[in-house]
Amino acid sequence: MTPIASIAPRIVPDWLLPQERKTQEALPAEAFWETLRLFQAIDDLVRTHAEADWDGYGSPPLSPRAAETAKQLVAALPDGLPFPEPCPEPGGGIGLDWYVSPGMICSVSCAEDGSCTYAALMGEDAASGSFTFRRDEAFPDGLARYIREVSRHA
Repeated sequence: MTPIASIAPRIVPDWLLPQERKTQEALPAEAFWETLRLFQAIDDLVRTHAEADWDGYGSPPLSPRAAETAKQLVAALPDGLPFPEPCPEPGGGIGLDWYVSPGMICSVSCAEDGSCTYAALMGEDAASGSFTFRRDEAFPDGLARYIREVSRHA
């Protein structure tokens, strides 16, 4: 495996990599490239949803600041958690979805102000909440548990 410290500075901004990943000897190549793929997909969403009313219902353009919050959250994903699929949110935010089936989904909405809301449906159980995510913070433990629960049914 290639040490992430030797590759990452050339490809992604330093602040997008959590501190523990900067000092880690190596990050599995698959996780590294999947993280970069997600960063690109989030940037593509912002570019392709840059006009007001992109959804035909009066939604504002996607917020570059919400995109940065989504990237920071992706960069903080604990090892072993699956990667989400990004999606546009009607209010100008960026969504991150872990979808298995209609009854097994966890969805996080990242807003322009750095706030995030989530909802998880896990069969008969459901959970929701909100948090403000800041650069270099650890991924929220409760949210990680919900993602693991949804993903184990994949």
